[in-house]
Amino acid sequence: MIMGSRHAWIGLLTCAVLCWTAPGTVGQTKPEPPRHRPVMLPRDTSRAPEVSTPNDSANNTRTRFPTFDVPEYTITGEETSGLSRMPRPLHSDFPAGGALRSAGPGMRTPVLALDDTRRPTGLYDADRIGGGARLGYGSFQSPSLDLWLSYGADQTDFLLNSGFTSSRGHVPHAQSQRAFNTLSGGFGLLGTRVRATLGLNGDGYRLYGSDRPDRWRTVTDIRGDVEIGTVHLGGGGLSSGMHMRSTVLEDTLKSSEVQLGFDASYRVTLGRVRLIADAVLSTSSYTSTMDVLSPHLYTMGIRARFPVQPMLDMEAGVRAGVRRGTDMGALGFVDPLFGVYWRGWTDATAYVRFEPSVEKASLLSMSTESPYVTVAPHLRPRHYRTNLVAGVTFRPAATMRCTVEWFTLRGDDVPVFVDRDSAGIWTPVYGGVVRSTGVTASIAADLSQEDVLHATLTLRNARWSGTGSTDPLLAGDAVPYVPGLEIDAFALHRFPFGLSIAPSLRLVGSRAVDPRNSRSLTSYLDIGLRAEYIVLPSFTIALTFENLFGTKRTYWDRYPGVPATAALSAAYSW
Repeated sequence: MIMGSRHAWIGLLTCAVLCWTAPGTVGQTKPEPPRHRPVMLPRDTSRAPEVSTPNDSANNTRTRFPTFDVPEYTITGEETSGLSRMPRPLHSDFPAGGALRSAGPGMRTPVLALDDTRRPTGLYDADRIGGGARLGYGSFQSPSLDLWLSYGADQTDFLLNSGFTSSRGHVPHAQSQRAFNTLSGGFGLLGTRVRATLGLNGDGYRLYGSDRPDRWRTVTDIRGDVEIGTVHLGGGGLSSGMHMRSTVLEDTLKSSEVQLGFDASYRVTLGRVRLIADAVLSTSSYTSTMDVLSPHLYTMGIRARFPVQPMLDMEAGVRAGVRRGTDMGALGFVDPLFGVYWRGWTDATAYVRFEPSVEKASLLSMSTESPYVTVAPHLRPRHYRTNLVAGVTFRPAATMRCTVEWFTLRGDDVPVFVDRDSAGIWTPVYGGVVRSTGVTASIAADLSQEDVLHATLTLRNARWSGTGSTDPLLAGDAVPYVPGLEIDAFALHRFPFGLSIAPSLRLVGSRAVDPRNSRSLTSYLDIGLRAEYIVLPSFTIALTFENLFGTKRTYWDRYPGVPATAALSAAYSW
């Protein structure tokens, strides 16, 4: 396990040895470096991707929630987000509609995502071995190293990726170190796709903003996944997966969690009706500091999609299950599901979806959402009894997609983080109901072969019912650290001589620091810039700026915001 500086370096050295002795992988899909970290509610806020129909839950069973975000490098000491993981190369191909995929640094040919267990075979004309390395250095003594090896063929692929980054921080005691190692591979079997992933990640940082600035915390995460793509069975398709995760969080106290989960989904079309049945089983075990109950979550659901008119489809179903947390008994639930999809206009779809859901919390998600929680988290599955979305998706042009949505959400057992003792250490508080209503608008466009634009606007009003506690700190209805206004924008221009420039903008509105809203953090505008130059087809250099104009950005109360930062990196791939 990776515990602190010495253990992080040992983990990196071990992975480097593996890189030189392992066979290799397919061209890696590098995600755009995250600009923010989801917190508060819910942990997993990512949108369901478009399959064949926008926002169509009959085609995708993932539940969609509005996003509550704060920036990525909040209080964990990650001073330069461009160095926390290897950024996506700017010269990669961007398909219409903003679906960003890339072959990896220096590779011009896009490939399908490696985590897509259902991708077709025949992706490669011949066996391909690749790999590469990226070295970087940034503000506040922030070195980084990223290594990857890949192999891809018609029926198999393999990826080994590892890296390390550290920072001395922009204020005293802001030291941070992180190492990550991921091994994944997939192969075709009986007409389907099987993928296995094994990962080891270590994160160490000081609690520099609290009243214990010398305390060093480590979070070690081991995960393993096995996913089976669609297997044709009885006229339908069955997909399933098994997931294991072990998390250890340690400073002066030590907590650990072992999670085990299974999921399955069966899809079949009967005449004009499409049926989907799904099931999830997840259970956890903890150390003695958290073993009041072993949390678990069991759910089963079924839904049907059927046409009503040539331009109108409807969907109906039900999801039921049992949830239990570390400090509450078992509770059952039954939630209805429905959707309406209207396609009466050219290049436009209007929809209304109602899909309550339950989300499994974990020790890792809790430490990510609020890294300075030091008491036993008493984790609870989060039940979103209301999740209603109404919107329209339209295409003003063939290479442009726009979406406007109105959403309302009501959730039980959603943690609200408060600094109860004014010590710079947050504690999760349960018991109330969180309500959120708002509007989200987005645009994704390939303006030309050289220009890409993506922008999102979110307006929301979030309220907390409180816990009924007599604690004056909890006597209020504000949801701490949730902004009412967010704007994210990203643009890209490629010059013909190999240079690409990508400016970005993020505007975050004011946020309350406690439920009673006794104080609020001011809004801020964050402007970044990334420039990348292709020196050779396999060699690229990049320069990244965060908070270009040095805007004062305070993400958590009394924690100094990160000033302007810069990072220079070079990548070589083959």
